[in-house]
Order: sequence, then C-alpha cells, then structure tokens
Amino acid sequence: MGQFTVVLGVNGAGKTTLFSLVSTLLKMQEGEIRICGHSISSARTSALGHIGLVFQHTTLDMDLTVGQNLIYFAGLQGLGAQDTEARINEVVQLLELQNKLSEKVKRLSGGQRRRIEIARALIGQPQLLIMDEATSNLDVNAKRILSGTMRKLTLTAQTAILWSTHQVEEIEEEDRVIILYEGEVYDDDTAVRLCEKYGKSLELVLLDLSRARSRELFE
Repeated sequence: MGQFTVVLGVNGAGKTTLFSLVSTLLKMQEGEIRICGHSISSARTSALGHIGLVFQHTTLDMDLTVGQNLIYFAGLQGLGAQDTEARINEVVQLLELQNKLSEKVKRLSGGQRRRIEIARALIGQPQLLIMDEATSNLDVNAKRILSGTMRKLTLTAQTAILWSTHQVEEIEEEDRVIILYEGEVYDDDTAVRLCEKYGKSLELVLLDLSRARSRELFE
C-alpha cells in the first residue's frame, strides 16, 4: 500500500525547489537523493523511471484530445501499441475519465485537466507520484474531489504520493506531514500528532512560521 505524504510550507519554504531537485530539473550542489534505492546523480534514468510528475501549471497540449495527449506520452515512455491501449484504459477508469477521451483538453474544466495530468503521470506505473501544488487554481469542490481521488490511489494503485501544498485544509488527520521551513525539514509526523505536539492547529503552526519568515526578511 502506498503512503500519502504532505509536504507543507508557506510560499518560499522550498517545496517547489525540493520537487525540482527530486525530478532533476535542478542540479544538486551537495547531498544525495535516492528513489527506490537509485541515486538520481549516478543512476538518473533508473531513479526517474520510478516516479510520475504533476506540475503546478498544466503541460497538456490544449488542442489535442485527452486520448491523443495520453497516447503521445505513452510513446515517450516507450510503450508499444498494445501496452499503450491497456495502460490508458486502466488509468482513465481509475480516474473516471472514460467519457472524456475524445474531447479536446481546452474544453475541459480545471479539475478535469488536472485528472488528465495525473492519468498521464500514472501511465508509466510509477511507485512514487510527485504533485506540486496540484490544487492550484481549482475551486473548493474540485479540490475535495481531487484530494479524495489521490488518497484512493494509494490503496488501489499502491502508489506513494508526495503532495506539496500550503493549504492546511487539504490535510487529513492521519496524513504524514513534512513541514518545510527555509529549505529544511522543520518537523515530520502525522497531522494529528503535530497538532498535539504544538498544542495548536497546523494552520496556526504555519501562520507562526510565516510571521517568523516575515520578521527575518525585514530585519
């Protein structure tokens, strides 16, 4: 079974930088990152083969249909025609997109586009799905649906999810939460234990960190 892990931090805490390092969009200056036992420095291809990425801003081709976007990405993954069809059928059923395959992406809602990006990321059967501010620009209902879908994926697809956010309302009590502050891990525990530890809600913990950062910037 996969684990749903939240990377929580105010804007500027280092969430996007961390994900850029993990995905090798940024080059590490020191230290080491290993994915499923593979170093991204010495075994980059093997490491990246275990992850799927969903970025904050859409990277879909708006003029193509949903199906065409998925077929194109499957080709980039090196899948043959038979495997491509099988994987697309699997991921669209998982994300309830069966009736959207022939529609052009530009005609879909923000929440539907985000699910397509997730489907695309799952085609390669990653063990780790990295999602950077995935609910950005979505309405409240779309955020709730997407969050529920991703938690279900950790059970049905057995995919671990690393979910970056600065919105505390997206977190559930049993989620593992890694709090980032100034590019470092400030704390790491379940949401409920963190609240017990600090004697306040995660929203107030984040507010305290935001105020501390503001003071540092203006001192």
